[in-house]
Amino acid sequence: MARVRQQNPAGSTAGGSGKPGAPVLGGSQPEIERLPPTRIALAASLGVSVVTVRKYVAAGMPVDSIAAAVKWLRAHDLTVRRSQTPDLSDERARLTRAKAVALERDNRVAAGELVEASDVGRFLENAFVIARQKLLGLPAKLAVEIAATTSPAEVQSILRGAITEALESLADLDWGREMRRAYAHQGEPDPEPEAA
Repeated sequence: MARVRQQNPAGSTAGGSGKPGAPVLGGSQPEIERLPPTRIALAASLGVSVVTVRKYVAAGMPVDSIAAAVKWLRAHDLTVRRSQTPDLSDERARLTRAKAVALERDNRVAAGELVEASDVGRFLENAFVIARQKLLGLPAKLAVEIAATTSPAEVQSILRGAITEALESLADLDWGREMRRAYAHQGEPDPEPEAA
């Protein structure tokens, strides 16, 4: 809010009262005096009730301007609430952002950059089954060979060689095929059929 006072060029007020600041009728230089916002104006601007404004003022919130009140609220980790009625342009902007995010996600899925978490879970489950089978097969495969050795160094060498071979065979697996196998195991359609 602003209150306008006018002074005549001589600096006196109309009517000759001589009091500075008294209203002047027909002066030539307007002087604007800023008044602090009312509690109601603060409440409306801050999105809170008048009772809440009173509580904030009692806690030390300045009331000389809305900007000062907002600064005080932020400094005290309080928020300025928006109107409860959604603004149509804000809602349209939110919807547009949501559509853009969804489109970006769909594009990344189509490009193979993103996969569903459930698909990754099935794939990892299948990979662990393969690794488990390879590692559990080692004792039967190595039992006779290890039994024929006499030194711990030979046993260590045999075990290291067998474990390295198992890990290399896991690394050489066609993981794309294993992923398709994981899909087929769950009864879902194959996402990428193998070429004939």
